[in-house]
Amino acid sequence: MNKIIFLFLLFTCISFSACAGNSVYTGPWTGLVIDAETKQPIEGAAVIAIWLKAYSMPSGPKDSYLDSTEATTDKEGKFYIPEKKYKNIPQIHEVYGPRITIFKPGYGCFPGYEFNPASGTLRKKMFNEGMKSIIELPKVKDKTLRDKIFRYPIEDILGYQIPAKDFNKLPHFRELYNEEAKYLGYPER
Repeated sequence: MNKIIFLFLLFTCISFSACAGNSVYTGPWTGLVIDAETKQPIEGAAVIAIWLKAYSMPSGPKDSYLDSTEATTDKEGKFYIPEKKYKNIPQIHEVYGPRITIFKPGYGCFPGYEFNPASGTLRKKMFNEGMKSIIELPKVKDKTLRDKIFRYPIEDILGYQIPAKDFNKLPHFRELYNEEAKYLGYPER
């Protein structure tokens, strides 16, 4: 009987220690958003950061929304997303991100529509945690191309569906999104 109690207590202690988790610090992220043609700063662009958590499932990993925040580029085109702290729980879920989106009506959207000065083409660029990135967004004057870049609905621009209650954390993005939707003849959100 004592052996059974000992094994039960040992299993319980191991289980609780595995679930205790470890803290994950991410960020901060800073960057500069400029016009690809003029090299001038783009003021007022929405910079959205989305964190996800991946769950271990028998059918494979599944991710879900965890958190989001928004920054706005200043008159110098600079933005700052502060450090975030989350908890990983081994064997249950792991936090990753953020996925960064930069949006400003009349410009290409990051990721996917920023300018590569070396090749003269649009390209994707990855952010490095804790490092400053310079993102060159091309001005898009053609309404047909703007419509393609806009990619209605909102989830297509952000790359992930954000719960309605958390969407309120992104007021500047919503304002810019509705501005572009109106210009292109789409309903506002």
